Amino acid sequence: MCNIHQLSNKAYHFDGFTFYNSWEEPNNWCMHSHDEIQITLPQVNTSALINYESSKDQNRTQQIRVGEAFLISPHQEHTLDWQKKAELTLFYLHPLFFADTVNESMGNKQLKINNCFKIIDDLIIREVGFIFRNLCSLGLDTEKLYLENLANLLAVHLLKNYLSYDLKDFHNSPGLSIRKFNLIVEYIEANLSEKITLTDLAKVVNLGKFYFSHSFKNHTSMTPYDYVLQLRVNRAKKLLQSSDLPICDVALECGFGNQSHLAKHFRKKLGTTPMNYRKNT
Repeated sequence: MCNIHQLSNKAYHFDGFTFYNSWEEPNNWCMHSHDEIQITLPQVNTSALINYESSKDQNRTQQIRVGEAFLISPHQEHTLDWQKKAELTLFYLHPLFFADTVNESMGNKQLKINNCFKIIDDLIIREVGFIFRNLCSLGLDTEKLYLENLANLLAVHLLKNYLSYDLKDFHNSPGLSIRKFNLIVEYIEANLSEKITLTDLAKVVNLGKFYFSHSFKNHTSMTPYDYVLQLRVNRAKKLLQSSDLPICDVALECGFGNQSHLAKHFRKKLGTTPMNYRKNT
């Protein structure tokens, strides 16, 4: 990823997907390129100037305003400049992340934004950026499976709408048989106290993350994230009823990041706290 040494805070990344959000002092990132597709999202009271060479070999400068996103193809040189303190949201998606999402080898295919650069007003990209920004304050690692689902959604959205790539119709992808679904449930239950990722679940049945997520929801009417969360809460209920484990240990045993993480989802699912649930049962 480009210019990571210039970022003032830590970037969050996994499997070729990187997210960054922070307030940055006025700066200019000189002409550079990178292996990933970059999405730049200026936030409140922020605008940035992007300078690049167009497909007609003309040097162009454009302003990206709040509510807009700027898409940059891999290996396309550009500069990024902001004149005052700015909140920036950046996504970087490596071609290998796209390949893993759809379980297809990209081979010699070049993933390029149509016309290489594009300023867009896209509700889905804005909403994904908004959710990632909000989850920053909670600690992104506690919601890894949820964030993988979002990253997967973003990758497929780009493939369908902005990239020079023919995405296979998911309606023709293999669904989940009862045997495959049982394998997934066995894997989840055996690893419920550990971090479970979308990549792990898709590999159990040898599907790309995109096709796996779609097939799983068709089979259960739940996303993989919601399904795993439901099993975690169910296990927590059993432990609270049948053991004297401290609630903080119950949280870890069920795969929650901490006691607060358990309490948040417990209240959302059951309308009460783990402590009150234990007292009343």
